[in-house]
Amino acid sequence: MSKTEVNVAIALIVCEKSVLVGWRGAEQHQGNKNEFPGGKLEHGETPEGACQREIFEEVGIQISDWQQVDFIQHEYDDVIVNLYVHLSEVDAMQYAQIKAPWFWVECHQIQTLNFPKANDVILKRLSEGKYFQ
Repeated sequence: MSKTEVNVAIALIVCEKSVLVGWRGAEQHQGNKNEFPGGKLEHGETPEGACQREIFEEVGIQISDWQQVDFIQHEYDDVIVNLYVHLSEVDAMQYAQIKAPWFWVECHQIQTLNFPKANDVILKRLSEGKYFQ
């Protein structure tokens, strides 16, 4: 039996070497873990479009300038997840608009948090500064 593939847009929202992080509820796949904002692509939606939509829905800010920095495929026991990783920097005004349950973590400390396994490559690259110029 073949596994379902799920396409997910991940948003790395950064401000001065810190990245925005949240918490996945227990009812979600890979729940009770940290997460980056983002979500599943809707039918006919581009990964960048999904990032824009999800950030507005989840975080409440409008971001239109995205750069795709990675593509990661991870196979769990029950599903294959394709992660389209996008990066966008926010200014101080947008930074101040973001409220709980979202919080900021310095990139070099990101690996101290508990994320789903599919995020391991992202965490390593963030902590090493590979997504930044």
